Amino acid sequence: MRLAAGGAVGLLLSASALSAADESAQQGADLARATALLGKHQWAEAEALLRRAWALNPTYDVAANLGQTQYHLGKLRDAAEHLDFALRHWPLIGKPEPRKLAEDRLAEVRGSVGALKLEVKAEHADLYVDGKLVGHSPMVGEVFVEPGAHKVEARHELYGTEARRVIAGVGATEAVRFGLGEVVAGVGVPGAAGAGPVVPQPPPVPAAKRPIWPVVVSGSLAAVGIAVGAGLAGAANGKSGDADAIGARLSGRSTCASAPSTSVVMDCQAVKSALRGQSTLTDAARGSFVVGGLAALGAASLGVWTATAPKQQKNSVRVAPLLGTTEGGLTVFGTW
Repeated sequence: MRLAAGGAVGLLLSASALSAADESAQQGADLARATALLGKHQWAEAEALLRRAWALNPTYDVAANLGQTQYHLGKLRDAAEHLDFALRHWPLIGKPEPRKLAEDRLAEVRGSVGALKLEVKAEHADLYVDGKLVGHSPMVGEVFVEPGAHKVEARHELYGTEARRVIAGVGATEAVRFGLGEVVAGVGVPGAAGAGPVVPQPPPVPAAKRPIWPVVVSGSLAAVGIAVGAGLAGAANGKSGDADAIGARLSGRSTCASAPSTSVVMDCQAVKSALRGQSTLTDAARGSFVVGGLAALGAASLGVWTATAPKQQKNSVRVAPLLGTTEGGLTVFGTW
């Protein structure tokens, strides 16, 4: 049994090594044929062979040749992508002449395409552009796109999905930052190796504003009441003055209680009318002052009520994962 098992493992290793050797041989043959086609400027045929070599083993030299070929085919976005990969992975001992050619070509191509710089706080988020997976966070390098509008997404198994719509300009780099996992720190669990991961917190909920119109109405009513009261008080004083003037004419003559003459009777009636008018106006003025005072008090109270309204209502509910050696789950904590 031991010999049989050992023989089976040996066969698997041999098959794996044979497969790797076949792939290497296939890639070498494709590169050789592609090089010959490039010399004849047969760009389309060379691109097909270079794409197959890239699928077998994405190396810097394949990327450089593929980028140069796509440049001649007018596929500038693809050319920028592969030239950028080649330069980021170029070895220190690599030939300087092809590297300089790749740098010059990339600088030229960048002026015709757009680029996105994707940043996510949370690690291991899947990044998509127009529904196509382009990498994972933290993202190294740029994502080259055609100029115009694009949908960019960051998807994380813990923090969910965050999507943005961005406009890529010609020859420009647009920074796209996602906030997944950057707001609130998680809570440590007894027995766990460390604190929980960062979880997002819902944004603060603005409190409803208190209306200002009750203050305006109450203040206006107070001003009107006080103004009317002042006018009525002035009129009452005028009536009192009229009564005093007529009383002065009656001084030294027959009183209203005796048998006065016709002129005295008329003066007596005028005095009584003036006094009645004074009393009525005084009562009306007093009522207007009371109404105005109450309205002023109400306006002051409503003003304080409006001024002391809370500016913002904060959501204090938080969720954090439980990560223990023998237990797991979610914890919800906060105030309601």
